[in-house]
Parts: sequence; structure tokens; C-alpha cells
Amino acid sequence: MFCYKLFIVAGLVICCFGCSSDGLNRAAVEGTVTLDNKPLEKGFMSWFPLNGEGPTVGADIQNGKYKFSKKNGPVVGDYRVTINGQPVPTGKKKPSAMNPTVMEDVLTDPVPTKYQSNNVMGQTTEPVLKATISTGKNVIDFPLSSQ
Repeated sequence: MFCYKLFIVAGLVICCFGCSSDGLNRAAVEGTVTLDNKPLEKGFMSWFPLNGEGPTVGADIQNGKYKFSKKNGPVVGDYRVTINGQPVPTGKKKPSAMNPTVMEDVLTDPVPTKYQSNNVMGQTTEPVLKATISTGKNVIDFPLSSQ
């Protein structure tokens, strides 16, 4: 019986901590991601604080839209942003790594590599995509180009 009560109390404590704020000055952010003036169908974005303070955050991109609530959004400050799209078939085939007798589609990320990452062999270069987050609600769009 004691173990049962302890389990209930532990569950309530975890729930309370899980529902509370983490104490960081986070902000709500939303916007659109387009590639050559068309919404990026599916993808993922990561936000890395430029000053190294605060957590890295990420969001899914669906039909060109992304959104962070204040609860899980980035901390106020400057960020390097990377964006990856959902890989799409190129029309080419290659042997499967699991079974070389089976041919599978060759996939490619529709988002150019310059937007995906700027960390080359451990050397971080100047960010291609940057964002500044301020207190309150932020609307930041990312118009990407395949050129």
C-alpha cells in the first residue's frame, strides 16, 4: 500500500513540474517557409542560439507553416536557423543497401544545402539564415531560393 501511495505522489510531483515554466524568457514564433515562392510542403527547422545561451529548438514545417508556442519557443535573442525538407524522389533508382537485387528510389532534399547546415568539418561559418526573437509574438518568414 505504501508503494502505491508513493507512486501516486511521485506522479503528481512529476506532473506539476512538467506543467510549470522552465524559467526561460521564451517567445511565441510563427511564420512561413517557401521555396521558389511555393510553400515548403514538409520539413523541419532547427534554431541554434548564436550566443550559445538557451536551448536549441525545432519545429515541423507543414504546408509551408511552422509555429512555436511561448511554452516551447526559442528564448529571446539571435539565432542561426537551419531548414531541411522531406526528401523527394529524383526519378533515379539505385540498388537497396539491404538487398542489392532490389532497386529503390534515389531521394533528395528539395531544400538547398546552404540552408540545411553551415557547420562544415567542425568549422561553423557565417549563418545563411538568421532570426532575432523579441519578447511577445514574432512572425518570421523564410523565403528560400533553389538558386
